[in-house]
Amino acid sequence: MKKQKELIARLIVAASVILTPAAIKQAYATRGYWAVGGEWFLIPLGLLIAQFWKDVASTMTEEMDKKKRPLPAGNRIRAKHKST
Repeated sequence: MKKQKELIARLIVAASVILTPAAIKQAYATRGYWAVGGEWFLIPLGLLIAQFWKDVASTMTEEMDKKKRPLPAGNRIRAKHKST
């Protein structure tokens, strides 16, 4: 599972790196002059999204693992009373 999270994060970063030059060319063609605009934000945005993805995926995995674990003996009784 960890390898899948890492692979998806790397693909997000790779996509942002690959798309940035195309976005820069398109922005230049649209503007007619060279300028620094939002197209340069694609790489940092890709890094941010990749980090967010890894954090959210690991948190979800931890929470799912917590739900799978049985409660300690003392907490089973309390949990039973809370639900009724």
